[in-house]
Amino acid sequence: MLLHVPLCDSALAVTEGDAVFITKLSDFTAVEKDEVSLQCELSKDVPVVWYRDQVELTQSKSLALKSEGTKRFMVLKKVEMSDQGEYCCDCGTDKTKAKLSVEGRDVKVVRPIYGVELCDGETARFEAEVSAEDVQAQWKLNGNLLSASSDVDIIEEGSKHTLILYNCRVSMAGEVSFSAASAKCAANLKVKELPMNFLTSLSDVQVYEKDEARFEVEVSRVPKTFRWLKGSAEVTNDDKFEAVQEGNLFVLRVKSAAYEDEAKYMFEAEDKRTTGKLVIQGIRLEFVKPIKDVTVKERETAEFSVELSHDKISVVWYKNDVRLHPSKVVHMSDQGRVHTLAIKEATIDDTSMIRVEAMDKSLTAMLTVIDLFVVHD
Repeated sequence: MLLHVPLCDSALAVTEGDAVFITKLSDFTAVEKDEVSLQCELSKDVPVVWYRDQVELTQSKSLALKSEGTKRFMVLKKVEMSDQGEYCCDCGTDKTKAKLSVEGRDVKVVRPIYGVELCDGETARFEAEVSAEDVQAQWKLNGNLLSASSDVDIIEEGSKHTLILYNCRVSMAGEVSFSAASAKCAANLKVKELPMNFLTSLSDVQVYEKDEARFEVEVSRVPKTFRWLKGSAEVTNDDKFEAVQEGNLFVLRVKSAAYEDEAKYMFEAEDKRTTGKLVIQGIRLEFVKPIKDVTVKERETAEFSVELSHDKISVVWYKNDVRLHPSKVVHMSDQGRVHTLAIKEATIDDTSMIRVEAMDKSLTAMLTVIDLFVVHD
């Protein structure tokens, strides 16, 4: 007697005595993450091969292929959507097939995410909890799928899911949505611009005349608009003023401060302002390079020089307390901070104490003129 049995790919001739499936596979619909067992039974104990969509299956951590006498089992421990398909058990002389369908779990939101409002540059944290564990979740910001990066952390701890957004910007404001299987919820992310405040305000500045005055102010963030003012006039960079920005620090330098620079200075940033007064004191003059004693022979030139800490300062030269004036034999010159006195054709009578005065400071040095005809032993 010859039997004909429907097979997966083509009809095989089965003769009496060959193994046949006496209990066939049945179509099955499973819920994601459930354990699924497809079972069939043979008329005799023979080896079988399992297929899914015509691809041979092998044992793995998630798939078990078992035999108990003439019964055959294929067990999927935690079924996934990707496990859907047509399964076939082939004993060589007979085949049985069944379709496996997988439905998503009915996962519910136990604790939804809540809206977050913060300032530019701060960190936002969203937390959701669902009714099941091991559920793959998705986070989106304004419809765009988020993935882990240096500015994004996505954490899954059982049924608890956390999204952390670092260094939030105003442009990121919008809807944050969470989905895990059938569980869905959403909330708003609001990012406000960081308030513009003065971390350090302007202070009054006192400097000596011709020194540099420096005003400093530090702000909580770089303002959209800002300017420096002297009184009511806006300050611009020139030979007198230099405005510098170093991150959130703003500096105004008043070069070689003079009495006419005394005023109230103001820094305006958006709708806020801070002021400080510049007070000029007398010049803090110093002799950088003092004059030295000079010894020359008759008819030679005696030269004295002094260097001051400031330029454009007048000096007065004295010889034995008598003020010197330019003449044929007395020459005076200055080059910036260096002032020079030259006494030409020096005579014995020029031997004296030379003094230089600059403002309220003075220095002295000895001028010695040697007789040309003095013979030393």
